[in-house]
Formats: sequence, structure tokens, C-alpha cells
Amino acid sequence: MSVPKFYEMHRFVLEALKDGKPHTFKECYNFVADKMHLSDADRKITLGSGQKRYVNRCGWSRTYLKKAGFLTNPKVGT
Repeated sequence: MSVPKFYEMHRFVLEALKDGKPHTFKECYNFVADKMHLSDADRKITLGSGQKRYVNRCGWSRTYLKKAGFLTNPKVGT
């Protein structure tokens, strides 16, 4: 399986945060990767910047969910 597109992660990002408690971004992207059954090889794919591709896409998913009003950031990094 290749790394999913950011919009394919929306459901899992929301699921990771459904308890209504603040979570770190790291907790979120690890949850999403586990739920989507990303292989170790997929988790190692990096962008030119050195950031992991699945982490980047999870971040974009979170950004668009936040812009749509589904998420809030109670403080930086959560």
C-alpha cells in the first residue's frame, strides 16, 4: 500500500480525536498510521525536506478539518 492522500486520512484523524480531549500531533499521526495499517516501508518514505510523507499528509488532513470547523487547537501542538 502506498501512503494515502491527505483526504483519505480525514476519517481516522477525527476518530483519533473523538474523545474530545487534547492530543499531540504525534499521537494523532501514529494513531492514523496504525489504523490505516501503513507498513514500515511506507512510514519511512520522506519528502525532500526530510519529513515523513505520512506525517505531512496527516498534517494537511488536520489543517483542512480545522479550516472546515471540525477541529480546534486548544494550544500549540495539540
